Amino acid sequence: AQQAIVDAVKLKDYAKVVKLATSAKQQEEFDQVANQVANEVLQQRQWNVVRADAFFSSLMMIIVSELGDKTFFIAAVLAMKHPRGVVGAGALGALALMTCLSAAAGFAVPNLLPRVYTHYASVVLFLVFGIKLLKDAREMGDGGGPSEELEEVEAELN
Repeated sequence: AQQAIVDAVKLKDYAKVVKLATSAKQQEEFDQVANQVANEVLQQRQWNVVRADAFFSSLMMIIVSELGDKTFFIAAVLAMKHPRGVVGAGALGALALMTCLSAAAGFAVPNLLPRVYTHYASVVLFLVFGIKLLKDAREMGDGGGPSEELEEVEAELN
């Protein structure tokens, strides 16, 4: 476009110079708007990817951590003794409440404390709970037979 304007100036075709300059100005404005729209679309897509990633990450973490958890077994035992629908509703309600509380804490704590502190606090908590789980697993492995809780549950059901 610039070469065409230079050629029109050399030929002293000023009407063509104005026409080409106007066209170039419109093309430049169009390119700016197109770039802005493209950037907004990319940001929206990135936000959707972030949301989807957060959703599936939390879903998988909850499935992995809750399957086989004490809560899982308590709900199973209660469902053997009480109506399954009531137990299921109670378990789902408790899980929903705990999820809301966890999400609220996950939003509030980083906004109240510096990110460095929350990072180190999460590292310490993971270590503490991991060590506690390993200790519990070792104690369960030493018994060799059914645990006291299992015996109590079996006695209560019979």
